[in-house]
Amino acid sequence: MAYVGLNAFMMPNGVLTIQSAHTTDAQEILSFIRLAKSETDFLAQRPEEFNFTLQQEYNFIMEKLNNTKELFLIARYNGILVGIAVLASNGLYRCRHKGQLGIMVLRNYWGQGIGRKLLDILVKWADVNGIIKITLEVDALNTRAINLYRAFGFIEEGYLKMDRCMEDGRFRDSLVMARFNPSVKL
Repeated sequence: MAYVGLNAFMMPNGVLTIQSAHTTDAQEILSFIRLAKSETDFLAQRPEEFNFTLQQEYNFIMEKLNNTKELFLIARYNGILVGIAVLASNGLYRCRHKGQLGIMVLRNYWGQGIGRKLLDILVKWADVNGIIKITLEVDALNTRAINLYRAFGFIEEGYLKMDRCMEDGRFRDSLVMARFNPSVKL
């Protein structure tokens, strides 16, 4: 079972808690995701394209809780859900050593260290749970996120040219990054 217990941090204006998502959080997570996707165009999916049902979100959370190579974290600031981080695997035997990272923080909470704390807990968990490689794709214009990932040892593996077509017809590249477990010699 992939589970992280409650971690609490004193922040300038209150308390940040981070822990594994539970099925009882499903509805709140759905609302969070829709809001987060409406606040930025750095995410690949538009809010109206996200159509998970409550049952699908419940199942998604259960899958993460029951898989020893996957993790779903939620961050609450003074009790308000403000961020999530997910490490997902594709279930293939030859890919069992790696996970794909996804992370979102509500815009009003950017720059307060919430993404950094989520990433810190997730990376430490991955390192002690046999994850050798964490991969991600990030909008190449999202310099704040790219700098955060670099601070955690992520390196650039390449660009996906014209990966996203924006509403105005412009194209954006995605940057593929990866972090390797430091206990493994490359």
